[in-house]
Amino acid sequence: MKPALVFLFGAVGLFTLAKYERSASRTRQQALRQESKTRRRARKMRFRHRNQDGLLDLNSATVFELKELRGIGDALAGRIIDNRPYYTKIDLVGRRIIPESAYETIKHMITVTHAA
Repeated sequence: MKPALVFLFGAVGLFTLAKYERSASRTRQQALRQESKTRRRARKMRFRHRNQDGLLDLNSATVFELKELRGIGDALAGRIIDNRPYYTKIDLVGRRIIPESAYETIKHMITVTHAA
């Protein structure tokens, strides 16, 4: 009788362990699915203020998007936003919002679109 009980408890333990592993893998799969949805949305949000060529629009870009540009920090991003709207991208230098050296590094990454 004793070996039968040991076998029974061992079998129940193995089934319980298998069930636990299966539920843990499901939880991981659900977390990965949720993370991939978040990544897709974040990627979509990141390119919301860019045109088809990937240029960042100065008139609608957020502070975070402007700070991603090389040479643009918190202060310059704030000044760019405060002095909107822009008619051309050279307005950044013409209005003395950013230095010309910073403009030279970002001029190929930005654009200006006008609201209709």
